[in-house]
Amino acid sequence: MSRNRKLNRDHTQKTQRPMVEDATIANQLEALVTPVIISQENYYRQLELRD
Repeated sequence: MSRNRKLNRDHTQKTQRPMVEDATIANQLEALVTPVIISQENYYRQLELRD
């Protein structure tokens, strides 16, 4: 019985690496997202959907 199937070796090695968090990027994202989250919470409170 001959084996003619090709081997798929892509699954053997992980190509993804842990992301390095840059403090500058983290601060910018926090400054961008935090006001939006607060305004969304206030809107939900106005609609009485959140305590």
